[in-house]
Amino acid sequence: MLSRKVFWSVTIALAVVGVASGALLGNTVFNQPTHTSYAAWKEVFESPSHLAQRVDAVVLAKAVGVEPGRIVYSSNREDALPFEVVQFEVVRGIKGAAVGERVPVERAAGNITIDGGAYEIGATYLLFLKQQEEGPYFYQVNHQGRYLVDKGRLYAAAPEDSVASFFEGRPVAEGLGLVRGYLREN
Repeated sequence: MLSRKVFWSVTIALAVVGVASGALLGNTVFNQPTHTSYAAWKEVFESPSHLAQRVDAVVLAKAVGVEPGRIVYSSNREDALPFEVVQFEVVRGIKGAAVGERVPVERAAGNITIDGGAYEIGATYLLFLKQQEEGPYFYQVNHQGRYLVDKGRLYAAAPEDSVASFFEGRPVAEGLGLVRGYLREN
């Protein structure tokens, strides 16, 4: 017959092993994969030159399609933010992309308008983009990085911004020339 001391020692040891195994198994099996989301608004640029020089790509591109993207959950998993991936075809590559290349841009889906809202499929935009650290996607740097082309002119997503207002209403060719000049400064 086992002594009480041995019985309780074995019981406690089995309980500790059971709890540790359960925690390890639960963490492996039940946790959803986490995705990192980058704060597109963390960097606001002080000048058009700074904007052009600090991004990975500057393109004049046509929005050709949109598809659902990933879903990012809050740390307590109560809130979810869906993303969408907008496919652009480069019409003019100023930095980081060539004519005809497809550039996938990830943005928050739904009624998010801080970045200018949903892209209009078939419309052309001047975009200032950064490459995400993981995956093939780009993201619009902030409200300063998006200009709709309409009747040969650029229209900012946030025309009241000091950098965006610099491009607001300019002819496309003039805006592209300014960006090229800023890139030569570097």
